[in-house]
Amino acid sequence: MRKYLALLSPAIYLSLAATAFAAAGDIPINTCDTTRQFAILCKLSSGDFGTVIGSLIQLIFVVAVVVALLYLIYGGFRWLVSSGDKTQVASAESI
Repeated sequence: MRKYLALLSPAIYLSLAATAFAAAGDIPINTCDTTRQFAILCKLSSGDFGTVIGSLIQLIFVVAVVVALLYLIYGGFRWLVSSGDKTQVASAESI
């Protein structure tokens, strides 16, 4: 019985919470301060959300490809300069 009560207690607690509503009035709230550091974000709308996320994912993929290419070049360079030494070749192959 204690297990069920322990599982239900967060749901009971949250269901008893009072709901909060914004005050309806004629005073507009300006949350965008154009003098701040992140003023560029004030120009975004809900329609731009997909564009921003798509650009962010594209940027992450480009960075990942560049890092992988640099890693491949670095490992190849270490393999070339190993001069046939088996420990250095194994070290270069493990990169």
